[in-house]
Amino acid sequence: MRFIVFLSSTRVGPSFTGMGAWGDRVGQVIKARVENAGHEASLWDPKVLQFPLLQQPVQMTMDKSTIPQWMMECKKEIEEADGFIACSAEYNCSLPPAFTNMLDHFPPKSFRHRPMGIVTYSMGSGGGIRVVAPLKVMVTDMGMV
Repeated sequence: MRFIVFLSSTRVGPSFTGMGAWGDRVGQVIKARVENAGHEASLWDPKVLQFPLLQQPVQMTMDKSTIPQWMMECKKEIEEADGFIACSAEYNCSLPPAFTNMLDHFPPKSFRHRPMGIVTYSMGSGGGIRVVAPLKVMVTDMGMV
């Protein structure tokens, strides 16, 4: 099976622990666990992919030739994935803007009828629990289970 692990944070550099950005570390652990179970996993990091601020999602762009090739390849990877895992930070009790911006570039039907696992983290005592509710609403509305 093929999974996409969506990282959410664009924060860089050492965290307060001095061991690097949390999202990068948590994402690597998730990816390793998926691969150790015999599946394929790719990491989508908004720091690496650098999606532009959403002006027009793929499905609403009339002239498809204006869509960058890398973005069409990302759309194809989403459509071919068997499932997804969101590795989300908690920013001010909500979703990181880079995460929603990344997913909003693609039509909800690209994600439909496939599972989305949710992993959250934060510096607070709740470990990102407050981001779970808005994340569940978002992915359910996009058709993921």
